Amino acid sequence: MTDAAPEPRCHDGRVDEIVALYDRDGRPDGSAPRSRVRAENLHHAATAVVVLDPGGQVYVHRRTTGKDVFPGMYDVCAGGVLLANESPHDGAVGELAHAVGR
Repeated sequence: MTDAAPEPRCHDGRVDEIVALYDRDGRPDGSAPRSRVRAENLHHAATAVVVLDPGGQVYVHRRTTGKDVFPGMYDVCAGGVLLANESPHDGAVGELAHAVGR
């Protein structure tokens, strides 16, 4: 039995998610910890879902204060960066469920 490598951690102790990287033409090009993606402004993909009610009103939510980008601000998109080995569809579904609490 071999020991698994420890999960990368941010400076504050949180798990540093592994994000999918893409080249300038939009082709998959490896992965990197989220902290490196942010620090080096690496090319990555994100999902963004806008939710409308039957009357055409847009769902708006407030971002948590722990976010590294625009903490505590209001947002019309439920979304986030694609993780390594995550499809755009699965990323969008997961982020939407997280944003609306389902």
